[in-house]
Amino acid sequence: MCPCTRLARLLLYHTLYFVLFAVQAAQAALDVPWSSNKYGPDGPWQAVKIRVGGNDPALKLDNQNHADIEVYPGGTYDSFTFSSLACTPFADCGKGGTWDPDATAMLWFEGMTGAWHPTIQDKTYGLTAGSLNYTQRAITVAGKTVWNASLSHTNTGNITHLNGKMGGMQLGFLSLGAAETSQTFDTAWEEGTAGQNVTAYLFNGKLYEDKTISSYSYGLHIGSAAFEYPGSLVFGGYNKGHVIGPVTSMFKDFDRIDLLDITIGVKYGSSPFEFASKDNLLISDTGVVGSSQQVRIDPKTPYLSLPDSTCEGLADVLPIKFDQTTRFYHWQVNDPSYKKIVTSPAYLGFVFPPSLGSTQNVTVKVPFALLNLTLDSPIVDKPTQYFPCQSFTPLKGQPYPVPDDYFRLGRVFLQAAFIGQNWVSKTTWMGQAPGPGFGGFGLGNQVIDIKDKDTTIESWDSAEINYFNQTWAGHWSIIDSPKPRTNNTPTAPTESPTREATHEDKSDSLSVGAKAGIGIGAGTVVVIAMGIAFLFWRTRTKRNHENIQGTYAEGPYTKQPYVDDGPGD
Repeated sequence: MCPCTRLARLLLYHTLYFVLFAVQAAQAALDVPWSSNKYGPDGPWQAVKIRVGGNDPALKLDNQNHADIEVYPGGTYDSFTFSSLACTPFADCGKGGTWDPDATAMLWFEGMTGAWHPTIQDKTYGLTAGSLNYTQRAITVAGKTVWNASLSHTNTGNITHLNGKMGGMQLGFLSLGAAETSQTFDTAWEEGTAGQNVTAYLFNGKLYEDKTISSYSYGLHIGSAAFEYPGSLVFGGYNKGHVIGPVTSMFKDFDRIDLLDITIGVKYGSSPFEFASKDNLLISDTGVVGSSQQVRIDPKTPYLSLPDSTCEGLADVLPIKFDQTTRFYHWQVNDPSYKKIVTSPAYLGFVFPPSLGSTQNVTVKVPFALLNLTLDSPIVDKPTQYFPCQSFTPLKGQPYPVPDDYFRLGRVFLQAAFIGQNWVSKTTWMGQAPGPGFGGFGLGNQVIDIKDKDTTIESWDSAEINYFNQTWAGHWSIIDSPKPRTNNTPTAPTESPTREATHEDKSDSLSVGAKAGIGIGAGTVVVIAMGIAFLFWRTRTKRNHENIQGTYAEGPYTKQPYVDDGPGD
């Protein structure tokens, strides 16, 4: 072969590589790393890893004031941190790490005329934190840094548990975004004062503005610390391996949804109850059965914060009892049915309206195995199993700036549920999350970008293959199953991603990537097309080889200990 030909091919290969790398790196979803640590005292819960601190992009972050901490994902606008000083009175405080900002971090804010120093209060689990200061320091996640990030910080705070015992704050929060990409503070505290505004950026909002991610969005599934099942938080996309269809969508009031009913069912085998299934378990505080309730999906709070009548009704059918001392519902661990229930394929179902264009309600099934949580110090002296339903009365009509409150479905719900939001298209998605699967990977690691105006997402289609059962197989004990068991491995399922119904036809719209492609010269387009075809062939070959070896990284794990019972109920 002529040396010039070799050189031409070499140049083509390197050009192709760098062009493809640049296009891919320009906009890619950010997969947030999770910690393997477990947190209480009402969990176990797991958290994400971030770095806070730093204010000079010209210097290495390692050489600036910073802290590597673990936080819960959740909330809007500012992310929340606290200092070691806030932990002074409490031995159980700051287990996820604390941050002590440098002396100048809050000078800009403290010097404001009439500076706003609010207090955070969350009555669902007793958090009081503040007064708050706001910093202009960096947040770094998975190697991506946003300078001048919106960070609230406090030197004081506590959690007053339901029994009145006080403990320290364990972790802060990483904001999931908001309707805007930044917060603007007026240093004169007067509208229209020229030159006085200070802007702080929301982490994923700034990534979106800088075109680091393709959309101002996120996808979240908390996972289960008890089952060693890592969660998934993706900015600018979501992990399809954590979503089973059908998925419901919210467009109006997209921060809350109508809860239509609560049910009890069994996914496989015989029931551990005296009944096969039960519905009408959502009961209002006035005793009305079948009345829907607006709820907010809130990963910051731990519990199912619901009407008192609902919790009492569940206590009538479950081996749980309200403990007057701790103010929690305790599992009656000596009841013969307790172990059967929490290890069986039984679940608590939460029924939501269908997505637009569909007539099928969406039921998120939370296995009782995930509702068997543990209380620990300072709430109790020794570990105690509890059921996380808490009586809650949402407050309405509070003075500004306190918003109306709603019933909450917290982290315990998000162990088995997926939620995602596209702040630009004002769309929220919610659906069933799979079980731990093999090795705690659910249905695999399949991070997908959400485009700027997307109102739909793909999910694993449960209409023909029961992915929920598949991913819980081996993690529960089937009771006297009337169906034949087999040791044979079922046939590997065909990937069946579905797109949920939408209120907007997207067939004529161009994605951000497509629009970018139009602007590239014709010769480069040909090169990219060749490269994509080559990479697709290599990836496909690699995946086919992995599937032959029985891996689970790119799709549903299919080796099951029993014959699947078909579509979910």
